[in-house]
Amino acid sequence: MTTQYPTWSLPQEAAQLAAAQQLAADRSARLPSPMEAEPRIPTLIEPTPTLGYEYLRHLLIGSPNAARHTVERLHLMGYVERHLWTPDIAIGPQGIRITPAHGQVLRYLVQQRPIR
Repeated sequence: MTTQYPTWSLPQEAAQLAAAQQLAADRSARLPSPMEAEPRIPTLIEPTPTLGYEYLRHLLIGSPNAARHTVERLHLMGYVERHLWTPDIAIGPQGIRITPAHGQVLRYLVQQRPIR
């Protein structure tokens, strides 16, 4: 038994192709392009709590040199090991979002230091 496939004339195929292209154009017109989508703002999320511990998030926001210097100073003071810090995270023009849990506080210090 042989399978019979429909045969179309060239005008029918062209019409179906045009209809498919129009459908694709209509769908893409409704969907935002990745280039036009809202820029993604990095979000710092609260770590998962561990029984008997609380978390304190440390943020260093400044030039790469100032952040590197501060990480080194905190290490030399014995406060925290260098390798526990993340690598530099570039902050884009959209900024950064911090999401504290209810009841937490934020303390902020701006310190001036000479450029080396």
